[in-house]
Amino acid sequence: MEASGCSRGFHYLIPMPLKQDKKNNLYTVLWSMIGLYITFFSVVSFLKYRAFSYNDFDLAIHAQTLWNIWHSSIYSSILGIDFLGNHSHLIIFLLAPVYKLFPHPFTLLFLQSCALGVAAYPVFLLARTFFSSRLAVVISLLYLLYPALGYVNLFEFHPTVFATLFLSFSLLYFIQNKFIKFLIFTVLSLLCQENIALVFIMLGIYALILRRSYKWVLIPLLTGGAYFIFCAAFLMPHFNKNTVQFLSIYGHLGKTFPEIIINIITHPVGVLRIIFGGNKLIYLMKLFAPLIFLPFIHPLSLILVLPFLMQHLLSLRGTETTIYYHYAAEMIPFIFLSFILALNFLFKQEKIKKYKFIIISAAVVSTVIFNLTLGPYLRVFKGVNDLKRDALDMQKEILLKQVPDGAAVVTTFEFLPRLANRKELYSFHHVYLGFYTLSNKPYILPENTAYALLDVNDLLTFRDFYHPQRFLNFKRFIDTGNWGVVEAKDTLVFLKKNTPNSDMLYELLSARPEVKQGLAVDINNEVVFLGFDLISKEAGLLNLNIYWQSIKRTQIDLNLFFDFIDERGQLMGRVMRPLCYRIFPSQAWSPGQFIREKKEIFYPAGLPAGAYTVKMGFFNYTDGQLCAVTPRHDPLGRVFITQIEIK
Repeated sequence: MEASGCSRGFHYLIPMPLKQDKKNNLYTVLWSMIGLYITFFSVVSFLKYRAFSYNDFDLAIHAQTLWNIWHSSIYSSILGIDFLGNHSHLIIFLLAPVYKLFPHPFTLLFLQSCALGVAAYPVFLLARTFFSSRLAVVISLLYLLYPALGYVNLFEFHPTVFATLFLSFSLLYFIQNKFIKFLIFTVLSLLCQENIALVFIMLGIYALILRRSYKWVLIPLLTGGAYFIFCAAFLMPHFNKNTVQFLSIYGHLGKTFPEIIINIITHPVGVLRIIFGGNKLIYLMKLFAPLIFLPFIHPLSLILVLPFLMQHLLSLRGTETTIYYHYAAEMIPFIFLSFILALNFLFKQEKIKKYKFIIISAAVVSTVIFNLTLGPYLRVFKGVNDLKRDALDMQKEILLKQVPDGAAVVTTFEFLPRLANRKELYSFHHVYLGFYTLSNKPYILPENTAYALLDVNDLLTFRDFYHPQRFLNFKRFIDTGNWGVVEAKDTLVFLKKNTPNSDMLYELLSARPEVKQGLAVDINNEVVFLGFDLISKEAGLLNLNIYWQSIKRTQIDLNLFFDFIDERGQLMGRVMRPLCYRIFPSQAWSPGQFIREKKEIFYPAGLPAGAYTVKMGFFNYTDGQLCAVTPRHDPLGRVFITQIEIK
């Protein structure tokens, strides 16, 4: 092997001496772009946090982990295991001093924006290795505008964002043949997550193909291989205790890791169908089309990203094959490495280099177009109202203040980050599922859990994890814990253990009730909507008592929608609500029962001033279809509730 950077066959990988250009001004432009990126995403992240728009548990898991480290524990009560059993995020220990100084979940969101933004600098240096500073700044801009990067930034918090930064430096020093610096950032990258080790195995193979010296081949190969085995075979199983079963994501390929590998090797046609089936070609298009597919011109360097691509393309989780989550974080540095090497290859071709400006312009235009159509920037501006706090958010703040510091609490997803700095915090979706996440291990909520703060319209819990019979787990939770309702407002319920009810959510009646606004609407010949009492419609809140009669057993999970219609007949707002707070849904009713439920509904946010008609309709939550009703009061089967005035 040669000690030099590359063999003659790979002369286009050799960095070329550059003329000195006006770097100072361009560095100012570069760091201004990075500053704008960090500012934009930090502000959006803060607004999301403030508006309860983090609706998964990743941010809360890592915030609680960091808080626990300073309280002598690595246990994550949200996961139900020590955090190292989930992923080998050893980088967390390096972040702990920062969290000690600024113990707030937003600290992590800010650090995430900084890591992803600052990664534009090693991308610039990598491009500067081959091109002028001016072109390197343009490539850095493409990185900052890359659609998948923005979505990584906006989806919760993940330690892999630091791998985006560290891997970019690793690749820079790999290309520049600076071994010690490469080694430093290799170690830092490995600390971010266990699967990062696989890419260093590929880097060793890549160095072998490039005929690098032995140290470039053996040290990445051995380090990556040894670290992956250590994490996958010893570290994570030790802390996991078979609670989170990651291999279930690849259950269609086999039950054990050796079986999965054997099936991949022995069934190549089936594996190809999995890789390119469904929407996966669209996913690949969204990854590479912004860079006009130029990385494929340098396929050799794309072998580096294969471990990550195969991890995602072979997975059963649909979230892994979209750009809207965090899974692209570790791939982005390699996609841009391939892009830069492809450009360098093209610009060394006599017949092509004269079109240099056109190629770069096409990449810029493509990235901008894909950012505007697929990326997060325009979506943030279009959805700016989602970043504003509405009446329901303000009610959430009121309820949060009633949870004592340090108390053991179970809650739905959007409350988790707000309550993360405590030892005992539990996610209600485990109660609803009856199992741990990605697990067949039954979930048992600890007995000392004293409070429950729930939003029964929580999208992830009651949509993504929904099943028509899971209400039984919800009802069992209420009944066995002797939970009393302290306060309920709209879809929010605050419960305390071993406490008398101060607020009845619903009630089984012993006889047919007297109803002020009687209607007798037959729904699918199974349930009768008897009518309602309008209690009040003040301060942006519609307060009703709603009455039902069960005629016979139904499989319909009956839910309601309330439409707010202006004087021109235009639908200006719609809210959807479950029956009886999902604790006692229609499929649980017995024939002959009469049910009264309390229904409080905040008006939709952002309604302009004016007069509105409020109508209520009926739909089946399991399939989203409108229910058949008799008599039919309007084309959607809605019934008139009231008129309101917004000033």
